[in-house]
Amino acid sequence: MIRATIAGVTGFTGEELLKILIRHPQVEIAHLVSRKAGLRISDIHTGVSLEASTENLSSGIINDTDVAFLCLPHAESAKTAYRFYEKGKRVIDLSADFRFRNAADYRRAYGVSHPRSEERRVGKECRSRWSP
Repeated sequence: MIRATIAGVTGFTGEELLKILIRHPQVEIAHLVSRKAGLRISDIHTGVSLEASTENLSSGIINDTDVAFLCLPHAESAKTAYRFYEKGKRVIDLSADFRFRNAADYRRAYGVSHPRSEERRVGKECRSRWSP
């Protein structure tokens, strides 16, 4: 089984991803991360039948994860992605932080510098995927 963590599970993208992953035969939902810990998923997403609660991100969660799905706002996702990436975890980012190939395009689109532009890695050796 693949132990998956969803960061940003309380939002729309997190909800839709959760609906997909709970039906996947090779995925175990390990952790559901939110800034607000202790929220019951069934109370947040009434269409999701899962008895679980949200947690704050911690090093224990990162270590207990095979793959992290990030459903966070731009400028939040890059910081979280690298916490997983630095521990050798796979990351699939569904936000906007890695949508652009260069920092100048990110700045033009969002009006701020990319939070980790100096460390972006793209290519075959990359363990992470960014969703355009």
